[in-house]
Amino acid sequence: MVQRKVGRYLLVLVVLIVLVASALVAADQIRLRQWKNGIRSPDADVRDKSLYRVAREREYRAVDVVLAALQDEQDRDVLDQAGYAAMRLRDQRGIELLVQRAGDRPDDIVRASLIYYAARLSRPFDLGLLEWLKARVESAESWQRAGSIVGLLELGQPRGGELLIQYAGEAEAEVRGFMLREFRRIAGPMAEAVGQNIDWPVDDVGSQDKQQWASLQAFWQNYGTETLLNDVLRRLEIKDPRWYEVNRLLHARDRVDNWLK
Repeated sequence: MVQRKVGRYLLVLVVLIVLVASALVAADQIRLRQWKNGIRSPDADVRDKSLYRVAREREYRAVDVVLAALQDEQDRDVLDQAGYAAMRLRDQRGIELLVQRAGDRPDDIVRASLIYYAARLSRPFDLGLLEWLKARVESAESWQRAGSIVGLLELGQPRGGELLIQYAGEAEAEVRGFMLREFRRIAGPMAEAVGQNIDWPVDDVGSQDKQQWASLQAFWQNYGTETLLNDVLRRLEIKDPRWYEVNRLLHARDRVDNWLK
């Protein structure tokens, strides 16, 4: 009798597990279909939000729809989101499309972002993009130039940091802000790794603190080595448990420093 009850309970449990698993699979397929349909929507806002969700979740099953959007999208904000999603999904087919769309005008922040996405996606697949970037770092078009300089940095070229400090210090506020945001993402962890603090220049309109720019330049001259730069780039892309332990120690150090102040 007891064995029969146990057998029935096990059967019920198995049926429940199967039903829950089936429901989860169905929900997952519905979500994926909604996102794909959203990317194809005639509504730009819906396309933008769907691309954002695919990028956030790194939903590779939607990669073909994302690449189609990257190729054909005309709304600049949605194009930016399509480029970001392509970069996040890490499909090498996106490199050529990003390069192609980055050649389109107008010369705006979306163009700079697409160049940056192309560089970030190409590493370590296609360092041949290096020559393409080098040919554009002296462009008369400010956003193309800014994106190409940031791209060099993303490919592990210390020269990108030198050019960025030189150009950002004299660029208009919006271009300067874009460059500094991307530079902080890389140079910030580099400074942490060597126990240095960076007094960052302010990217507001008209902010040209010569002392801060000189300090930033001195940091890069002393610590902007190819080895450290590429180590940090690998750390940012690959979740290495050794770097996790380093981060824990850095955060602990900062907490102790705050207690002692």
